[in-house]
Order: sequence, then structure tokens, then C-alpha cells
Amino acid sequence: AGNALGASSRAVNYYYDRASLTFNGNLTVDTPINGTYLSAQNTSAGGLKVTAGSDVVFARRIYNYTRMWVTVGAGGTATFKNGLVVGVNAMTGHLSLSGGGTVIVTNASATMGQKTMVNGSTLDLRVAGNKLSAGNTYWTELTNSRLVTRVANAFENGTMAYLDASSVFDMDGHNQLLNVLHGLAGSTVTSSRPATLTLLCSQNGNAQDNILGGENRANSAAFSGLVSVTKQGSFQ
Repeated sequence: AGNALGASSRAVNYYYDRASLTFNGNLTVDTPINGTYLSAQNTSAGGLKVTAGSDVVFARRIYNYTRMWVTVGAGGTATFKNGLVVGVNAMTGHLSLSGGGTVIVTNASATMGQKTMVNGSTLDLRVAGNKLSAGNTYWTELTNSRLVTRVANAFENGTMAYLDASSVFDMDGHNQLLNVLHGLAGSTVTSSRPATLTLLCSQNGNAQDNILGGENRANSAAFSGLVSVTKQGSFQ
């Protein structure tokens, strides 16, 4: 049930390795959730889980000090309405999304520490200013996944995006800015409505090439639909 964890004035706190919290059904959870870990550093045994086909709305802030695993089963959705904060310690914190379902960020932006890793799932951003990495050498990485932006400027400055050969970045008609895009051959950047992707080609103000393609850099991400690209700096 949506109120099974108690009132919104009370929080559920995690402090131990492999702690697991699973939600099943169509629910609105009105309780904040805090953690030192929602999973151990090197395992996905624990974490925040939404079962396949379930639709769970987290109405309060979800906060995790270091690393966090979120698993949403196929056909399921997890909607974070009041902020998703992972990895206050930028050197160790990261968010891992998996399970085949969809994670939606709306109303308040998400803030990640080191990196955001999406594996076989969809990340749907519906609010501006999400900080999906801490800049510098950190990044957002998609593996067989889909990233959708339903507002302009969905990323805070500093975001670097890596797309593997089976991943898609759908701009959905909204202009976006990235520091760096690394797109392997077979990946796609698309939009069904006009949208401009601006690539700054820099990390924290330092010049950085946009690498379009694999290690041999002979091939690149495909730009399809109504996407325009504006760049600063250089490409390799």
C-alpha cells in the first residue's frame, strides 16, 4: 500500500549492506527514503525495486549517500516527483538503473555524484537541470537503453553521455546541451520534432573532443529525424 511505510513526516533510513525495498502494484509512496547504501558497493543484490508491470510514484525525496541500484521490471514505471539525490560523495556515488522498465524524473531534478548507468531500461527526464554526473571525468552511460528528454535543457552543464551501439537518445523536440557525446556506431540521436543538440566539447572549461564512433573512430552515432547539431571545439 502507498502508506505502508508511514507518514510523510517520517523517513525510512537505510544503513546496511544489501538492504532491499520492493514495491508491487500501482502506488503513491508518500514517505521519504534515505540511505547510506540502498545496495552494497559491488553488488546489485539490494536496492530500490519496482516489480514488472507496477506503476509506483515516489512523492517525497529519495536520498542516498553513495551508490544506489534501482530495478524496475519490464512494463513497470518508477516516477520520482520530489528529487532523486544519489552520491553526495562524487568519487563513490553512482546510480544504476536496470530491469527493462522506465524511470521518470519529474517536478524536481535528479542529482548524481559520479555517474549514471542505464542498462536495458528507459530514463525519461521531464524537468530541467538534471545533474547526471559531476562533470570532470564522470559520465552518463547507456547500454541497450533509451534516454528521453521531454523538456529543454534537461541536463545541467557538465554532462557527458556515452551511448553503446544499441542505445537511443530521443530529444522529443527539445533543445539540449551536452559537454561531450560519445556515440558508438549503431547508436542513434533522434527527434520527431525540430530540436538542436549543442556540444560544448569541453570538460570543466578544458577542450575535449567529441568522439563519434568506436575506438577506431571510423563510424559514428546516427542523427535521425529533425535533429540539428551545433558544436564548439573539435570532433574526432
